[in-house]
Amino acid sequence: MNNHLASLPRKTNLASVGGRYGAAIVDFALALLLTLVLYYGGSRLVFQNTLTSLEDELYYYQVQSGLFYKTEDGEVSFYEMDDENPSYLVYAEPVEYYYLNFLTGTNIKEGMIASPSCDTPLVLDDGSEVLPRDYYTISWYNANILQIGINPDSPTDTGYFTYQKNADGEYIYDAIGVAKTTRYDADSGSTITISSEDLCYYYDDYYMAAYENLTYLSFYSEVRSSFNQFQSLALMIPVVISLVVFYLIIPLCFKRGCTVGKLAFKLGLANMDGYMLSRWRVILRPLLAIVIALIIFLFGYEWSFTIPLFLIIVPLLVSWVFTFASPKHCALHDYISQTIVIDVKTSTIYKNSLEEYIALSKEENLPIDEEVLKRENEEVPLTYDRSQYTKKDRR
Repeated sequence: MNNHLASLPRKTNLASVGGRYGAAIVDFALALLLTLVLYYGGSRLVFQNTLTSLEDELYYYQVQSGLFYKTEDGEVSFYEMDDENPSYLVYAEPVEYYYLNFLTGTNIKEGMIASPSCDTPLVLDDGSEVLPRDYYTISWYNANILQIGINPDSPTDTGYFTYQKNADGEYIYDAIGVAKTTRYDADSGSTITISSEDLCYYYDDYYMAAYENLTYLSFYSEVRSSFNQFQSLALMIPVVISLVVFYLIIPLCFKRGCTVGKLAFKLGLANMDGYMLSRWRVILRPLLAIVIALIIFLFGYEWSFTIPLFLIIVPLLVSWVFTFASPKHCALHDYISQTIVIDVKTSTIYKNSLEEYIALSKEENLPIDEEVLKRENEEVPLTYDRSQYTKKDRR
């Protein structure tokens, strides 16, 4: 790029930052409205039967696991502690049932679609899989869930549970442990009373860990994955359609690549040199948003919530910083497409430097170099130095 193209034409004015954000808000609101209309009035209805079937199957497994229960209204819900009368049994019984009944395949209600302990890989904290049918025993439960130590009745034992005892005071290792009344607190160096609330919080952690374990079971994760895929697809179609309509089709239909928001605020697009925009730049401009949307909805169902949020927030923050900090108020997608946003009301948009040269020469009553007119595909010298003009001067 030559030095005379380092700034904008004398009669080209950049859009204000406020105007840009106003136009962006209008476009976003319209795109969101179309997305909701397409989702609730179209794609959701198309996939409703499939989603309902998969959701019912997930609910079925959840209730069978013992970690959820059906309310009087037929809804499936987590167990929750009563704050006024906390009882650790609210969490203890579901956790006990999950590990010692559900995962072992014993005492499970009739009608299970699959017995999870027969041929389903089970994932533990250490990542091990494909455990034997009798892996989850009472001994395992006492050691891993209740965390009963070798000598749980020691004055310095920090555990919450101890073994049951027979009439002779001997430990019964094949029975589920019971809660103690006191334990040693290493921080204070003294013995403290174990409250029902303490046990509730203790079991709450293992209750959530049991649910996480359930999500790793292949028969459950396959159904959940299918549900998330169809749900993502139902939302992806309206989102992509809205992006294409408002950020691609409409700009291609209007002069200067205007969206509805830009039309409302009298804004338009030009290339970095301030000249008319080519169609391929209009097409390139929304591609980043469309690609991010496709990535999120095609693969986001397998990620944690933070990754899609990162893919949305980071480009927005970068664009926000660029818009304020860059000399021509360019956002991230402007740099990708090499475009700028201009104030249409106060700007004259030339096709190229040749057209600018001819217009300004006539305006200033200067002779036009015939040799210059032959340079249709070349940059031509201008009759003024762009760099000496500020935005205030470009009128």
